[in-house]
Amino acid sequence: MPAPLNRPDQLSKFDRLRRQAEELIRQQSDLAFQAPADMLELIHELKIHQAELEIQNEELKRAQLELTDLYQQFEDLYEFAPCGYLNIDPKGLVCRINLAGVMLLSDLRQSILHTGFSRFVAPAWQDAYLDALKKAGRTGEKQSLELRLNNADESPSWIWVLIQASRDETGAVLQWRMTLMDISAKKEIEIALQSSEKKFRQLFQEMVGGGVLLEITKRDKHGRPAEVRVVEANAAFSRLTGIAREQAVGRTIREIWPQTGPIWFQLFTRAMRGGKPFQVEQMHAESGRHFLISTFVLENKRVGATFIDISAQKKIEATLENAKRDLETQVVKRTAELLRANQDLQSEAESRELAQRALQEKSKELEARTLSLEEANIALKVLLKEREGERQALEEKVLCNINELTWPHLEKLAAGKLDQRQQALLNAIKSSLNDITSPLARRFIIASSHLTPAETQVAGYIRQGKTTKQIAGLMSVTTSTVDFHRGNIRRKLRLTNKEINLQSHLKSLL
Repeated sequence: MPAPLNRPDQLSKFDRLRRQAEELIRQQSDLAFQAPADMLELIHELKIHQAELEIQNEELKRAQLELTDLYQQFEDLYEFAPCGYLNIDPKGLVCRINLAGVMLLSDLRQSILHTGFSRFVAPAWQDAYLDALKKAGRTGEKQSLELRLNNADESPSWIWVLIQASRDETGAVLQWRMTLMDISAKKEIEIALQSSEKKFRQLFQEMVGGGVLLEITKRDKHGRPAEVRVVEANAAFSRLTGIAREQAVGRTIREIWPQTGPIWFQLFTRAMRGGKPFQVEQMHAESGRHFLISTFVLENKRVGATFIDISAQKKIEATLENAKRDLETQVVKRTAELLRANQDLQSEAESRELAQRALQEKSKELEARTLSLEEANIALKVLLKEREGERQALEEKVLCNINELTWPHLEKLAAGKLDQRQQALLNAIKSSLNDITSPLARRFIIASSHLTPAETQVAGYIRQGKTTKQIAGLMSVTTSTVDFHRGNIRRKLRLTNKEINLQSHLKSLL
């Protein structure tokens, strides 16, 4: 590659050529006095020198074109590089920045140039940036760090910064060159991973079951785990085993429990061989507890294990097993008792069958007797009906005879002059006759007309020929009350708006 035009050796070469040309010009005045041979030689030298100058000029033009092309390539590489590049002068101001840097800082190039880079850094990270800048200038060593940009209008951005100082012979900083790379996605993933790790660690620490992370430290000749070391343990591990986390982490299983048998390492072997979680119930001799253990492979040398204490469950299962055996014994005993009871029931059933047959025979006899009794009952009902008719006819006859033959004479006696004793005897006779005839008259009238007791009494007096005033006096009520009962009696006997004498109608009912 040709050297640039401003190098010192090229300048001195041009100076020599210029001095030679000036010397030739000064010597032109003496050309006339020189010999023709010398003149020809000088012309020949000048032509040679001219050819050399033309060649050098062509080389200079070609070098200039190459320099221009290289400069353009450098500008393209610098400007369109995927990383951000910027230069900072000794005052700490940005003096040059490429396009990727402008895009990372989310600002205009004119606004970035001649300003401090620290204004684009979030306040919490500015001290770290300034310390790295000073250290790079003081030691001359490259400094790298991660910074958070101060983007007010956009989501927070993270960049990785590489700082290198250019210094002179005295160690003074001429400029700082900085390389910027966008690591926002990487930081977001890291933050998400940190958050996820925090959540899972919290879950690991707060889970009810014991949890332990183990590292295989020794294998047997077949490549199976022979010893494991505790890498991490949660709070439930300490609660279930009685061993503090600080005492367990970093120690092997046999250091913690010297009597640990091969069966525990077989669990890890089975989990690693299958590549899937493996679960088993196991008795831990040293602690005297039963555990439900789940083992799973994390990586080639690490396995995880979770366990819960099922000692109480095992006690319950043992109790249930004993109860089951007792129940089976009781079932066998009860079955024998039921067989005996079944035999007794069969004997009793046979006896009841015999009794049933006897009852059936008795039932047939009872049915025959019931049939004869029903026939007798029908005959009795016929006789009773006839007897009832005869009794009713007799009552009607007695009532008619008293009303037609006795009461008229008593009314005549009452109309005559009687002394006090005779009047008392007459009233006693009337009262006795009323006691005899009233139930009969009431039964006939109520049965046929559904009269109330008061209406029945009024109907009885009307049938005897009593007036409204007389009835009111006998019943100790007003005449209007008697008239009200009269109206109800006529309505119930369906005599309303009919020219039928109530007394005659009542007499016809008996």
